[in-house]
Amino acid sequence: MAWDPLRSWLPDIAAFLALLLSVMAAFGFVQSFGATSEAAQLRAWAALPWKPVPCSVQDMGVAYRGTCSLDSDQERYEEKDFAECLGASDDAPGESLNQVVDRARFNSTQGLCGQVSTSRFQALGGESTSSGRRLLMHFFHPRGPGDMVGSRFIPIAWRCHDSYLPWAVVRLDEGVRCAYAFGAPKASVYRRWRDVQDDLQDLGLAKGATDGAECWRPEGDLCTVALKSNVFLMELEGSKQEVWRNVAIALTSVSLALAVLAASYRRRFAHELVPTEDPDCQEAESLSARVRRLVAGAAAKVSESTPQLSARSSRRTLRADRFISGNGRPNQNLAADFADAAARARSHGVAKEPHPTAYARPLGATIFRDLSSASHFQRLKVPKSVCAMTRAASL
Repeated sequence: MAWDPLRSWLPDIAAFLALLLSVMAAFGFVQSFGATSEAAQLRAWAALPWKPVPCSVQDMGVAYRGTCSLDSDQERYEEKDFAECLGASDDAPGESLNQVVDRARFNSTQGLCGQVSTSRFQALGGESTSSGRRLLMHFFHPRGPGDMVGSRFIPIAWRCHDSYLPWAVVRLDEGVRCAYAFGAPKASVYRRWRDVQDDLQDLGLAKGATDGAECWRPEGDLCTVALKSNVFLMELEGSKQEVWRNVAIALTSVSLALAVLAASYRRRFAHELVPTEDPDCQEAESLSARVRRLVAGAAAKVSESTPQLSARSSRRTLRADRFISGNGRPNQNLAADFADAAARARSHGVAKEPHPTAYARPLGATIFRDLSSASHFQRLKVPKSVCAMTRAASL
């Protein structure tokens, strides 16, 4: 059998895929059982005793927590007006801390110089602040990984990710606080901007409400304020674990199927049955049926016209081409069927003149001897196949 690379490599490919999927399934099971430190921390945070408290939303915003702010090719960071929740100033309750910081910055020499430089840059090139910032980032932070530790360049990842932290400034009985979705900033980070928009929409409705809103805080904690119930956090973590569990089960099933397939293919390709017979051998026709067919054909030819006398003998002869098959080739089993008769005729020395009894039986004896001569004449041209030799030996 010819060497087939696909047949040879198919078991190895199936085994490799089974191993890869089994590793992915193991990771999925770890995530489904919440064995990671982050999942365990979220479950412990949601298990704290939380109680609802009345609150009123005064301001809201989104803080950026992704890494694309360091990537000069990412513009999503520039599209949004991100800000941190700084709350209100203790000295000026009616003024936000952002306004206090901006007023101090623009009243200083450094702040005024920075504002003048920005205005001159925009007037020369007609560039906006965001475009100028992106140009400066291209200059100071070239593409590619950062240098070794101690370099003046910030290491930039090849692929950044976005994450967002929605917040709200709420007023409670104890004062003004920064509230997040689940109380702690680390537990309230979103990966998708659509989820952030949903929270901002809910906060906008709560901000316009006259009767206030409802917040949650842990018992005994006067600083932490959550915008959503801990029950929602527990349901969210439970749904994540269910998804991971289903994915792990599916990967395990496919991995087992590939492993069984690899073992089956390896056994089939490595152990093949040895053939015990000639694949080209065909079952030979019985001798009596062949003889009857040949004799019937010869008798039909003899009955049509009397063959001419031979120049060497007075007996009637039949040419060998009378027994040529329809495809122009001699009968495959002709020499094998009459090989013994031809050998006996040569060993006894057939006389040129026929025996007197041959004229008493002109058809049978003459045809038999002519067939013997024809078989001897055609024997060298007929291939001795395994089937013919086996059949001749059994006669």
